[in-house]
Amino acid sequence: MYSRPKAPHAMTYIRGTLGPLERQVMEILWRKKECSVRDVLDRLPDPKAYTTIMTTLSRLFSRGMATRTWAGRKFVYSARVNHVELDYMLAERVLSYLLEIQANSKAPELVSLYILKNLFRHDPKLFEAVVRIVKSRRSEHLTRLSALKNAVNRAVNN
Repeated sequence: MYSRPKAPHAMTYIRGTLGPLERQVMEILWRKKECSVRDVLDRLPDPKAYTTIMTTLSRLFSRGMATRTWAGRKFVYSARVNHVELDYMLAERVLSYLLEIQANSKAPELVSLYILKNLFRHDPKLFEAVVRIVKSRRSEHLTRLSALKNAVNRAVNN
């Protein structure tokens, strides 16, 4: 019986986030602006099947991360979101997933504590900056976040 190889990273992928190949394809779309499947294939460091890249681009399109137009006998793809917007979309999905775990937990406070503890462990300066933002609730931060969220929503809905 065929068994699927384990992901190369210790982290398992959360539904809605990007895998390594999807991230590579997005990097190519950001650099080249417009690409056919063949263009992406030619720029990947490791050889992949044409159908693998075609499927990857189609999924990025269906998830609102790329656009596509018909040009002659092929689709031409481009990035619909920039780096920051993509990171925001992915962070929002991961956080939603974590909050769903918290909501269904028998100890939601411990789940929240674990999330915050790991943010602190990962980057204490970032943790302190987030705490300052939350405490101050400066309107400029909320306005920037709101503008970014609106841009992401417009990109996803177009």
